[in-house]
Amino acid sequence: LSKAIPSFLKVKNVETVDEMAFSFQKDIFERNPRIAIFCAAVLDFEISKKLSGKATSKKDWTIHLSPSKKIISEIEGDGFMKVGFKLESGVSMEVLKEKMLESAEKNKCSFIVGNLLQDVNTEEHRALIWSRKTNSFYELKSKKEIALCLADLLEKSDLEFVNQLPTSAHRARTIGRLHKKSRDLSART
Repeated sequence: LSKAIPSFLKVKNVETVDEMAFSFQKDIFERNPRIAIFCAAVLDFEISKKLSGKATSKKDWTIHLSPSKKIISEIEGDGFMKVGFKLESGVSMEVLKEKMLESAEKNKCSFIVGNLLQDVNTEEHRALIWSRKTNSFYELKSKKEIALCLADLLEKSDLEFVNQLPTSAHRARTIGRLHKKSRDLSART
């Protein structure tokens, strides 16, 4: 990283998608946030079968990849607003918009930030932000514009969202899932 991480941010090091999902779910339960931003670039695929021990360098190896789970889909979003991200490559802006809407629906997101790989470089960083509340796309041309627009949208939505928060039943349902995931993760390691 080129800049120091601010002291108010808590960094957790994880090695697997399962560890990241568990850590995120635990934080959601313990902190009870109003907004969750899913900006981690989790790989779309993971190794299907890991070897134990040392592999010989005297023969060819085939690596099998399986789709990794989507953490944003695993974390329930009824007690907070979700912000998701969608990066696509080699598609039109209209297809990107369609994929953003599909992702928002599937993952119950309040906002989706979407961009095309070819529009991201050191000079510019074009993106779209979709808002569920307004069902509108906002077109932006730099990282600064993206950050300011998203912050503004979140601030405006947060005031209304606070009045719609569910009861503590959300936390009670989450406790059971958190304990189950903890046992599952412990069994695998």
